[in-house]
Amino acid sequence: MSKPTTPATSIARQNASHFFQDLILNSQDVLPMTRSNFLIPDLIVQGHITVFASPANGGKTTLFKFFCEKLAAIGLDVIYINADSSPGDLKDHFEHSRRHGYHLISPDAKLGQSVENVLDRLTTIKNSDLQFDGLVLIFDTLKKFVDMLDKKQLKSLLSTLRSITLKGATVCLLGHTNKYAGTDGKTIFEGMGDLRTDVDDLIYLDSSKNPDTGHLEVTTRPDKVRATFSPRSFIIELPNRTVKESAAVISIFSDEEMKLLQLVIQAIKSGCSSQQEILICVKPKTLMGQNAIRDALHRFVNAKDAKIKVSPHPGGKGYKYSAI
Repeated sequence: MSKPTTPATSIARQNASHFFQDLILNSQDVLPMTRSNFLIPDLIVQGHITVFASPANGGKTTLFKFFCEKLAAIGLDVIYINADSSPGDLKDHFEHSRRHGYHLISPDAKLGQSVENVLDRLTTIKNSDLQFDGLVLIFDTLKKFVDMLDKKQLKSLLSTLRSITLKGATVCLLGHTNKYAGTDGKTIFEGMGDLRTDVDDLIYLDSSKNPDTGHLEVTTRPDKVRATFSPRSFIIELPNRTVKESAAVISIFSDEEMKLLQLVIQAIKSGCSSQQEILICVKPKTLMGQNAIRDALHRFVNAKDAKIKVSPHPGGKGYKYSAI
């Protein structure tokens, strides 16, 4: 049972809060803050700092050019800071920004300018008395602006960006995932755990090329979030890189798993129906071990857009795999 509050303890609590008076939020502090709402459904939340992580060549720049079209169309002040493109790609990006009404910054493409000049402008915005409710900043890619392994640098940049979002701005940080996936087969963001801790949201952009169409398919995987997100899928048509929104969520598998799935489908069509028969058929054609193949089979049949299914064998013994 808690001790009853006495006049003496009440005074102590009052005196303690007195020391924090200059830090305690009041109505004037929260008045300019906007309530969280999605600028792009299930992807970009107004006033948040969000990291979007994908493997190299995973489609993130193409997707965010597409999102810039949407954001600019609703009247937002969109600034895309591209520090990770070749001159040829940058020229195309510039034409796209002019066509759709958003701003493109490429520090190294301006004579005498660099990433440091961008960081200086961020500090200026941070220290200003203005509100930036309609501002969306996109950084491509994060590692061009900060050493991902330097805690002090990362903390300083995120602190500046946090101050800017408190003025109403929205920040999207495009990043890479590590080369190798985790034990669960999923990709992991590049950098230190502090990044995941200090941002509002971490959204993975899982991608793979559809062997039937040759197009790149991308599905979001919300990881750490401070809003309610649902996965979304997009199709990047190659080679013209036109983005189409998918009505259904597409299951994304690694390149190795995609090859295995094709082998499994071929094995089923050739007459293999039990797990053991499939293992015997596909094992010599892949470097994956038997346990890894079994795990992959489980993921294949449980995918929302499954290409194979498993059902009780008609004979009553074991299970039968079939192609859908």
